[in-house]
Amino acid sequence: MGDIIRELHNDLESVSLEMHPELADLKKILLRHGALGALMSGSGPTVFGIFRDGKEAKKILEVIRKKFLITVWSFLPNLCNY
Repeated sequence: MGDIIRELHNDLESVSLEMHPELADLKKILLRHGALGALMSGSGPTVFGIFRDGKEAKKILEVIRKKFLITVWSFLPNLCNY
C-alpha cells in the first residue's frame, strides 16, 4: 500500500484548496487522525483518506460529521491478508 500512498497526486488540488480552505482543513484532519494518505478527488469537492484498517477509519467519521456538518461516505472493504 505504501506505493499507492506515495503516488497520490492531483494537479488541481493546490488551486482548489486555496479557493476552499475547508477542504484543506478536512485533509489535515484525515491525516492527523491516522490516514496514511489523503487527497482531493478530481476538481473537488470530494476529499478521501486511506486508512490501514476499518477501525481507524470509523473513528474519524463522527469527528468529520460534527466539525463540517457534511455527509460522509465510507467504503470499508473486507481485505484479505496475502
